[in-house]
Amino acid sequence: MVDWFDPGLLAKVGVREVISSTLGSYTDQRLIQASTDNASEERLKHRYNYSGVGVNTSGDKPAPSQAIAADANGAVWVDYIADLGDGFEATYAMAYLLAADELQVKGESSPLPAGQLLIMGGDQVYPDATKQEYSNRLRDPYDWAFSTTDPKRRLFAIPGNHDWYDGLSAFSALFCSARDRISKGLGTQIGGWRCHQHRSYFAIQLPHNWWIWGPDIQLVDNLDDSQRDYFDLMADLTKPGDNIILCLAEPSWLHRNYDNMHEISMLARKNGAKVCAIIAGDWHHYSRYTSDKLGIQFITAGGGGAFAHATHGLKDRIALNWATPTKAVGTVAGKADTDAFNRLEKGTVGAAGRDFTQNPAATTPVASSSAAHVAPEPKPMTDTDAGPGGIGRRAKAVRKEDIKSAAYECRAQSIYPPKLTSRLLCLNNLALPFRNRPFTYLVGLIYFMFAWAFVVADPRLSPSTQRQATAISKEIIANDGKIYDDQEAIKRIHAIAVDAKAAEEKVKELEQKLAPKQTLMDDLRKRQDDATRVLRSIVAEVETIATAINSTTKEIEQAKSLPLPSDPVEVDKMRATLAALEARHAEQQRQRSQVQARQAGAQQTAAAISAEIDAIAPEFNALNIEIIAQNSTVASADSPDAMRQKLAPLEKGLADQMQLRADLKKKQADNGGPTLSDKLSEILGADKGLGETFKGLAATSLGYVLDFGALMKAAELSPMFAFMLIGLCVGLIKYVESDTTIVKLLVGLVHASAHILALLVVSWVATATGTAIAAILPWHISDAMPRLMAWHTSTGLFDIARILWNIFITLFVGGLLGGFVMGIYWTLTSTLFNMHTGDAFGALGIKDYKNFLRIKLEPGRATIYPIALDRVPGRKGWRWQLNKGEQRPLHHPQILPVTPLAPRMIEKAPIVIEAHKVLA
Repeated sequence: MVDWFDPGLLAKVGVREVISSTLGSYTDQRLIQASTDNASEERLKHRYNYSGVGVNTSGDKPAPSQAIAADANGAVWVDYIADLGDGFEATYAMAYLLAADELQVKGESSPLPAGQLLIMGGDQVYPDATKQEYSNRLRDPYDWAFSTTDPKRRLFAIPGNHDWYDGLSAFSALFCSARDRISKGLGTQIGGWRCHQHRSYFAIQLPHNWWIWGPDIQLVDNLDDSQRDYFDLMADLTKPGDNIILCLAEPSWLHRNYDNMHEISMLARKNGAKVCAIIAGDWHHYSRYTSDKLGIQFITAGGGGAFAHATHGLKDRIALNWATPTKAVGTVAGKADTDAFNRLEKGTVGAAGRDFTQNPAATTPVASSSAAHVAPEPKPMTDTDAGPGGIGRRAKAVRKEDIKSAAYECRAQSIYPPKLTSRLLCLNNLALPFRNRPFTYLVGLIYFMFAWAFVVADPRLSPSTQRQATAISKEIIANDGKIYDDQEAIKRIHAIAVDAKAAEEKVKELEQKLAPKQTLMDDLRKRQDDATRVLRSIVAEVETIATAINSTTKEIEQAKSLPLPSDPVEVDKMRATLAALEARHAEQQRQRSQVQARQAGAQQTAAAISAEIDAIAPEFNALNIEIIAQNSTVASADSPDAMRQKLAPLEKGLADQMQLRADLKKKQADNGGPTLSDKLSEILGADKGLGETFKGLAATSLGYVLDFGALMKAAELSPMFAFMLIGLCVGLIKYVESDTTIVKLLVGLVHASAHILALLVVSWVATATGTAIAAILPWHISDAMPRLMAWHTSTGLFDIARILWNIFITLFVGGLLGGFVMGIYWTLTSTLFNMHTGDAFGALGIKDYKNFLRIKLEPGRATIYPIALDRVPGRKGWRWQLNKGEQRPLHHPQILPVTPLAPRMIEKAPIVIEAHKVLA
């Protein structure tokens, strides 16, 4: 089956649809067909006269032999199938059933004879019409299913929208080749059928006063001038008592687009003929609606091979508009009808033609002038001879107006597959990422683009933000040193001050409180100084070793570059020297690894000391400030004024430094605060139990994923990311299949929110795993491959690896999560709200639940047998070889089903149309 959500196919079909819909009306193949068809008007009338009464295709003499072969009871059989060339198995299975001379159908006591006329109702190939696709997806299955050198059955086809994607060129070449001069009227053979049509539309006259009309509505739902004239000519041949079956490319009654149905049905009934049934494909299922008042059957049968469509969105009752004939003589512009309807009516059947109304409940039409209440007709085109045998008929301008006519309540008599089955099938979309891998890749790529833009803008993840955070941390450390110096200066001034006993006692009390903290602070400062000295010595040692390594490396390179002496003794000396150099180089590498490990430990020790200082600094500083304030009153060496003069600049400097520290802390918080890497490292590095560690990881992860504030901050900092989010929301809102604005907004925003949440999850997974890899991998490599570790130090190998890992995770996890979100969205909206049923089932590509119609025509009666095939065999369900003693069927299929196909009746009984019960 065609994978409709393959990104390449989506792009290809989208481009073709834009081109065909844009240029289709400017390069209308139907006009070319009419201009190259040199048949006379008389020949056109009887070209498809298969009734056995009248004239043959040359228009000269009676041709009863041209009639469709009837069965023993005189009945004529016709097959109808639509929406065919998709997957090979499904198309071949339906061709196999059509090809059999007789078909035993479950639900019928006797076999049904094959139709001597096959009508293909549109979309004969998917995804678009090309010569190669027609060959692979249509001709090959039908040729293999029915092999013969003398095809007796006739085939006619109307194009659907997919047939029009190339401008109808391939369709015209395949089905309308009887028009070509070289073919001499002999059309293309497809299996056991022969194409007989000359244009993409037709009117076939059959025995027992039955007609089958097949108009071509192109992509813009209109009948072109030549086609309108053709059907007007065919309508002139009809008479009261004739019965017509209309075959349309789409079921107008289901999507309420009645323009073409009005026009073609009024043309068909202009001389009193009845339209007994309207059959269409385009929707890949079976449904039948009818109204007791009309008696007309409205049947959708699009199960010829394409993927199955949903049925649970179909209504049990529909209000169907139908232009109803009146008893007026000549066209009457009734006041109950709109100007648009009157204009269409007069343009279709003419001023003297049969009158129709869009409101049959109105009073009896008044025999007034047909010009009343009618907008002026378009100026007719010049009547010219269309060439040898041409038609000099007046061409009517194309009209596309919203025609509203009487609404008849039609009830669904049968729907296949059943609605419950349809809803259950839709649940398969929950496994969308695994069923549609190319689509998953596309979603992953989109998520990667969003995640990349988000990471760049997110203060918690952006590399530029991380650099700013590092700079801020350095400023805070430097500022803390200045604060400490100012505090020490103030303490010295207050230490020499003695004052009143009360003040001294207060100072003593404060100093008693401060003493343990002071001891701790001094110890921490000392340890910090020691750690700094150790770190500097280690850095110097690293640099010394690095210099030695570089020197040894140069010596090795120089030794290797020397020419090999001829004296073996010298060679041995050179090799010994080189071995000694390499041994020294390896030892230096080992020493550097050890020193680097010590360096990392010293850095962790310094960081831990700084954290302890930060923890006691607020209370320690507060005590010092209070002591300074008390000592200012007890200074004995200086007067209060002198003391104040000394303390003022120090206190002001201290206050400024404290304010600066507060500003830096605020700046750090505004910059995003601790990164996810910091949080995870802190949790994993803490000496906690397994449960506490997992709890901390879960809380941190959940807080990170649900931090929509960070999302808004990223959108604020990055206009590109903001536009991407807006585009996502607007696109998903517009995508919702609803006519109600509030529903589109609610459903679209919920859908967008789900994707945004998935984006945050993807970013978290990529960052968390990347952090773990960046933290763990170097230690393992430093032990196993010291040279690679040394290379990493100079090249940033692990940074590159982390970035590549993030890209991979974003694409993979993004594709999975995004695919699941789309699958859940389609499942919920389709099963609960009947939205997106086409997309939901297009993604499933179900080859089962196929159907076609077999029609029996008798005088005044048509019997329609809707036939279903519930299960289509897969690739392993077919065989090339005959079983022992088995005879190949008369239609000589190339491959046979392993298990016999099991066609059955869709409805409990065939559909019987009595012409006298149909509204005239």
